[in-house]
Amino acid sequence: MNNLLIYTILAFVVFINLTSSIQSPYEQVRRTDCKECHGDIMAGEYVHPVAVDGCSLCHASTGEEHPNTDVTGFKLIADYPQICYGCHDDKNNKDNVHYPVQDGLCSTCHSPHSSSNASLILDDFSENSCTDCHVMDMEGKKSVHDPAGSASCTNCHDPHQSDYPRMIRKSVNDLCLDCHNKSVKSDGREIQNIKATLDQNNTIHDPIANGDCIICHLPHDSDFPRLLISEYPIRQFSEAKVENFELCFLCHDSEMITADSTEYATNFRNGIQNLHYFHINGSKGRNCNLCHNAHGAPNKHLIEETVRYGQWDMPMNAEFNENGGSCATGCHRKLEYSRVIN
Repeated sequence: MNNLLIYTILAFVVFINLTSSIQSPYEQVRRTDCKECHGDIMAGEYVHPVAVDGCSLCHASTGEEHPNTDVTGFKLIADYPQICYGCHDDKNNKDNVHYPVQDGLCSTCHSPHSSSNASLILDDFSENSCTDCHVMDMEGKKSVHDPAGSASCTNCHDPHQSDYPRMIRKSVNDLCLDCHNKSVKSDGREIQNIKATLDQNNTIHDPIANGDCIICHLPHDSDFPRLLISEYPIRQFSEAKVENFELCFLCHDSEMITADSTEYATNFRNGIQNLHYFHINGSKGRNCNLCHNAHGAPNKHLIEETVRYGQWDMPMNAEFNENGGSCATGCHRKLEYSRVIN
């Protein structure tokens, strides 16, 4: 073999080796261990899966030498939020959208690389990231809703978007009954199974029938017991003052406990004698719940079949007719009343 042929073969081999070592910017990103310099952004307990699979899924070379001071060597392959929607469903297509999502600012709440918090919530946020923006001062409140108190905001709210106001996951009543479909223990007491009460009874209180539990209850916390929006006695007897029954009188006529006679303040009357006033007036007035269930009951006017009186399930024996009715409770014999004025 002559020298010319040998030199030609050697030159071809060198050319092949040189060309095979030339990489596209994409290949350089894919094959270079970015974590040698950027390891801190991948150190969280929860790591974005695409960051594990390769930086080039989100970053592309600008063609500039990297690393190099004051030179941007890489750029995102798309702007927010389109870069996120390349993998995730669009979060901005319902009636109610969280403002950061609406503005395409996913990184306001989420880290694109890793985080010590689940769902890649930013490390800078507190344990409950919602309260970093949505201030809720529950200290000193008489009652706190368990999900709100335990920072479980997403039990009720979708953090991105919703078909319902206030970013709630379902309609108000459906949302409440997701938990209140069984007896619930809270603040040392047992809350009745509200869904069973509604399903098993014939008369439903209008606010609930209209899908508005929050007409009477606050969803987060309250200055009043049982998350009520206003004053209402908890015990079975209370002084018959309007302010003690303020919750009821947001809708009902307060004259039912202030006027001994009336033609309009209540239908529970004998002629014009106000039978609500008769039962409630004085320093030891009977509470509404001695006869009524505020959620639902088997009889008209939310009258119960029996009411708990101490250790006794006291029968009500209520009957109704067009102009009035009768009752024979454990307190008295059968007594009739009529709204007809003689």
